[in-house]
Amino acid sequence: TTIGDSAFENAFVNSANSFSFTAPSSLVSIGNNAFKNSSLKSFSLGNASKVTIGSNVFDGCTNLTSLNLSNSTISAFGNNAFQNTAFTKLVFSNGTTNNNEGELILPAYLLNNQVWAGAAAGLGLLGTANGGVFNSSKIEIVTFEDGITIDKLPDFIFANMTNLKTIENLPKSIKILGKYAFANTAITDFDDKNGWSALDNLLLISEGTFANCSSLTRVAIQNPNFMAAYDS
Repeated sequence: TTIGDSAFENAFVNSANSFSFTAPSSLVSIGNNAFKNSSLKSFSLGNASKVTIGSNVFDGCTNLTSLNLSNSTISAFGNNAFQNTAFTKLVFSNGTTNNNEGELILPAYLLNNQVWAGAAAGLGLLGTANGGVFNSSKIEIVTFEDGITIDKLPDFIFANMTNLKTIENLPKSIKILGKYAFANTAITDFDDKNGWSALDNLLLISEGTFANCSSLTRVAIQNPNFMAAYDS
């Protein structure tokens, strides 16, 4: 089962009603702009697995104020999937039933998959184009639940999150910050011992990791084995 491009785009916008959506277990893909600018209020992938979420799927869904996909199986995201949404906090979780107002909760396993590759095509060499899964979102805080273990923060993952200011509990296991991972964000301070997690294993800041972070005023790396370098 697939949901086609623009299937519910602008749905119910001229009425006082909002609507909910629960995916059938047979769902495999959600097309571009599927719920764009609609009055979608509640969304669940149910028992669907390996679902591909297209570009701008939730773009402009301002009634969708919380979303928990931590127990869902997602294959990939398209660019701008959460553009112009009401979420102010992004949480990576190993599975939680809690979902507070303003929170977008995604499964931690996504951090080990190449689901962010779509962002690369739109990002551009210097990280200035409108690429990124969370591009133009209102998300200000990204937090990682305890117990998450990854070696590398994926390339492009937070690219063009222009409102992103704070990272909480970044996994201590991280050795590499990926290419353009924080490009075009509002981060002001990177300190691997204080404002951020104690990244005792951090070895590499990759090409463009903090490209165009014009508010960034300080970078502090404590690991004596650290070497800033460009990926090959």
